Amino acid sequence: MPNLDLKKLLVEAATDPAVSFAKLWVAVAKDHSLKEEGVSCWLADKERYSKRIKEISATLDGDCDPPADLVAADALAALQALDAFLEESNIGMLPTHRRCMVEQDSYWLLSRPRGFKPILANQPNQLQYWAPNHWLFPVSVNGIQVDVEPEVKAVSSILEPVMRRGSVRIYTASFEDGIEPKWVGPLPYYLAESLGDTEERWKSVTAALEDAKAQGAHIVVLPELTLCSVLRGRVEDWLESKEHDFCLVVPGSFHVPGKGGHFGETVLLNSVGRVVLTHHKLAPMLVEKKAAENSVREAIRGSARFGLLPSPVGLIVLAICLDYCEENGAVDAFWNQVAPGLILVPSMSNPSTAHAHERRASKLCRAHAAVTAVAIQPSPPDPNGEAPRGLVVGHQTKKFVMRVSQDAVDGSGSMLPWSGNCCLVSLRPLDDEANTQGVGLA
Repeated sequence: MPNLDLKKLLVEAATDPAVSFAKLWVAVAKDHSLKEEGVSCWLADKERYSKRIKEISATLDGDCDPPADLVAADALAALQALDAFLEESNIGMLPTHRRCMVEQDSYWLLSRPRGFKPILANQPNQLQYWAPNHWLFPVSVNGIQVDVEPEVKAVSSILEPVMRRGSVRIYTASFEDGIEPKWVGPLPYYLAESLGDTEERWKSVTAALEDAKAQGAHIVVLPELTLCSVLRGRVEDWLESKEHDFCLVVPGSFHVPGKGGHFGETVLLNSVGRVVLTHHKLAPMLVEKKAAENSVREAIRGSARFGLLPSPVGLIVLAICLDYCEENGAVDAFWNQVAPGLILVPSMSNPSTAHAHERRASKLCRAHAAVTAVAIQPSPPDPNGEAPRGLVVGHQTKKFVMRVSQDAVDGSGSMLPWSGNCCLVSLRPLDDEANTQGVGLA
């Protein structure tokens, strides 16, 4: 945004401070020199910088006109003052997110949950340092539509007590019962229309849900291509009829018919089994080998949309396997620009993909204090139990979930039909010591 006029922008803020904040954010993000000049000004004379923030804040409160000597180097001070002004205005009055137009582009303006402090918020070269209470990202990222859904009161009301406790118990599971999807279509294309043994898988699912319940889980995530639509319906009924402490459940994913073909679909269920968020897989699995019989092509249509659900723990996002761990292209751009709070991922993957999930999760934890939970169904099957079955990354938490044997439970030496683990993740603000240490191991 060339020739930024700070005085005009602050005058316009009297009418719509959110749009003024968005315009200033975009200007600083696009013009590196604005941020560099602002940081240099702050380092050279912090007393003057603090005084300038007070003057701009007084302008925003309507007490006076903008300072007559505003310069481009004051852009960060203006951004910080607008961030604080919007935060005060948001207390019980304004929505946590809204769309703002800047020039010809549309952006989502997001209010961060109170108390969240990403590690990057301690670094003056990051926008989080100057605007810790808000985040801005495009409505469309490299062709991917980003929709922030209306807040679901039933979700927020059940998450608020968890937020007050300052931690959440997340349970990820995979299945060791030997049941595979029934693949249809000529190889190397594959499409999952049903499971090999629905009833036997349901026994594994209910055992995992009961185990999660016994461990006091608040959030449960099951893996990719493990629950068909019939079993998803049974999970919905189980949640409605049973007593439990679950807030959110991701009942795996499966291939479902839709307009123009099949989609890889996962949903987010609330505590009584109602669907509150739906996601269709963006990136079908495609592996080409010299030997055609070794190639893998997921016969589904790719989507071009992410839905985000506001909540007391930030934006909740669903992703399916490659939607999360791809490190190039549009998917990578999406994760680099959006500020998620909680990311829930059903996956069917090998150990290298599991580590790709971990790399993404660690980056988002540092940048946005994001919590990630990935449920992994090993592919190819892993009878020796060497591959990860899940992953949870959050504040001072990084844990791969491995296979659980019955021997560890009762010494019988037999194997459980599922592997599950409940991980406690802190939702409290990160202090300075934690920020310097980074993400640790649980």
